[in-house]
Amino acid sequence: MGKTTADVMIQSFAQFHEFVCEPRHQTAVFRGVEDAANHLLVPSVGRALLPKRVTVAKYEATILRAFKEAALPYLTVAPRNDWEWLALAQHHGLPTRLLDWTHNPLVAAFFAVERDATTDSAVYAFLRTDTVDQNVAIDPFSVTEVIRYRPSHVTQRIVVQKGLFTVHPRPQDIFNVPQLVRAIIPTGVRAGIRQHLYRYGISRGSLFPGLDGLASDIAWRYRVTHSI
Repeated sequence: MGKTTADVMIQSFAQFHEFVCEPRHQTAVFRGVEDAANHLLVPSVGRALLPKRVTVAKYEATILRAFKEAALPYLTVAPRNDWEWLALAQHHGLPTRLLDWTHNPLVAAFFAVERDATTDSAVYAFLRTDTVDQNVAIDPFSVTEVIRYRPSHVTQRIVVQKGLFTVHPRPQDIFNVPQLVRAIIPTGVRAGIRQHLYRYGISRGSLFPGLDGLASDIAWRYRVTHSI
């Protein structure tokens, strides 16, 4: 990241606790990334490799329209507007102009350290609190500055992960503003922080309700704590 993002080094779970308890972080939202050195805060639609004749805006409009047309048979409740369509599409992996965040810093830490890796990981804190009013900003594609969005039409997974989004009017641009702080977690302390998170009830089983999360949780737990 560039010079406008402040970095804080985290060497223990206790230090991470101190980081999130700073007064300026009380209303922050958080995002965990596995690779601190190479991960850029760019929405997925802005990372798409497109032919020169295709703009990001055109590509985004095309795939969202296709998603709307094909998704309805799978839904019990249809999204009410483009805000909810974007949230649903992002949740299921369609490239959008949204970035995922969470109100819970422990959730962000889990996504940063969940897997073993040779790189340092990071947790971002975004300190701005501006949140979109859907009754005023009816069209998410007319937003002119990055703003937080809390979907009302959500899945169980978003609920348990305390999820929300930021909306990016120029999704191909790297998100790098003075209101961002980055906590760097060296690779050597990932495992220890992961163990602490498990003690606090933060694991794949708790964050991904269902058999997939349960199976992943059991596999990790027995690999770490038991000899079979």
